[in-house]
Amino acid sequence: MIVSSSIVQDLLPANKSAIIVDDFDSIEDLAKYLKFLDENDEEYDKYFEWKKSGITNKLLLSLLKDREWAINDYMTNDAINFIEGFECFVCKRIHENIQREKEGKRKLKYQATIDHYGCPAPSKFDDNGKHTLLNDDWSFEYNHSKYFAKALRLHLDTNKTIDRSSIGSTANRLRAAGTGELR
Repeated sequence: MIVSSSIVQDLLPANKSAIIVDDFDSIEDLAKYLKFLDENDEEYDKYFEWKKSGITNKLLLSLLKDREWAINDYMTNDAINFIEGFECFVCKRIHENIQREKEGKRKLKYQATIDHYGCPAPSKFDDNGKHTLLNDDWSFEYNHSKYFAKALRLHLDTNKTIDRSSIGSTANRLRAAGTGELR
């Protein structure tokens, strides 16, 4: 990975896990270093050692440990997965605006566009960078979340109960219907 901001370095998994463009005096120096890595597999491989040994950045480990959502390898017993965490985040924002409105305050604007939610389905690439089949690991989460989002929208639009169980039940019925719409 090549990044252009040393601020990003604070969140890298290990000291040698990315090439920081700002660490080079010129583009020529960066190019020479990249050529050096291309010719020296051992040095290049050092950028991937953290994948075997794990994250060593104490700040990043702390952030991963203390957040309310998690990713598989860094899950704590009381954490929810990151997709559900995002759904909870959206729900919290909706309820904040409901409360603000009850208090006579102006609603805060949170505007999402298709860029936020219109992501294509996850793809899988082979070692040569050639597109292969859909990534089975993420396809379930992608489709599961799509139906949950539709279920949440349906519950909001029809003033139905909004809790994990009722939305999950609606999402399952939407998935069974196959179209994303209940009949």
